[in-house]
Amino acid sequence: MKIFIANDSKQGLGGGWSFISNFIRGAQGLAEFVDTIRDCDVVFIPASSMVRAETLDLAKALNKPVFLRVDNVPRNSRNRNTGTSRLLSYFEAAKGVIFQSRWATQFVGEWLAWNCKKTGPTQTIIYNGVDTEIFNPGGPKESDQRGVYLYSRINRDETKNWHVTWYEYQLIHRKWEESDKETAPPELWLTGQFSPELVEYNFDFFQGEVVRYFGAIEDQRQYANILRSASYLLAPYYNDACSNSIIEALACGVGVETFGWGHTGGTPELFKLNEEGFDWSHRRMAKEYIDFMQRYA
Repeated sequence: MKIFIANDSKQGLGGGWSFISNFIRGAQGLAEFVDTIRDCDVVFIPASSMVRAETLDLAKALNKPVFLRVDNVPRNSRNRNTGTSRLLSYFEAAKGVIFQSRWATQFVGEWLAWNCKKTGPTQTIIYNGVDTEIFNPGGPKESDQRGVYLYSRINRDETKNWHVTWYEYQLIHRKWEESDKETAPPELWLTGQFSPELVEYNFDFFQGEVVRYFGAIEDQRQYANILRSASYLLAPYYNDACSNSIIEALACGVGVETFGWGHTGGTPELFKLNEEGFDWSHRRMAKEYIDFMQRYA
């Protein structure tokens, strides 16, 4: 099967980009990826916000079957007021739709079904996968020190609940301050994008908390080394459909602390699957995508 991955976005970071990278690597030997729509068997849209309407129009004009990946609702405030309308039009044009979790089929899928003007496309659920040759418990670490807490976010989305981590880490540090201090102080490691003001003013910490900021990391191996160094990933993410950050931590055997937000979105599904020994590899994920496309193309 020849797959054209539609992507008109100029950004280089984000869930869609991470997915594309994992999908291509996981699909090696299972499918061929081509550079033009005319040469493909199927057109794959990894996220509606990454693809212009003109690209979809060309796919329809060439009578190419379209498959759409849906994780969450693309907000209109970030998409020039076209986030939801574009998602709906792509959904209506798709031959098959892949949701990232059962929660996504309910929150996003039900709205799409209600508003779809025709019989909706064939649907399935495929959970994200990561490169388990990189994200595993046995790889190298940035540091062997104990008491490291990691918070990671690719963008400054308010649903990543930075303020929750900011508050809860202060309580962790205060508890250490009140202890016998036989251990080194807990450290908060941060990766991703934060405002220049937060970085300049030590992320608003004021009680001697130990903070280490790595910036936005594009190298997965470097990030895996940092992740394996942590005792916990602090992940109070709100209504994530299928968090790659949480999956990467689970694949590395790192504890995940959600501070009570783990009941939202697709996160409960991830924890349950992990308890059942789920295969988090990008190979499993890619094979499920390709099998679905081959069946319904």
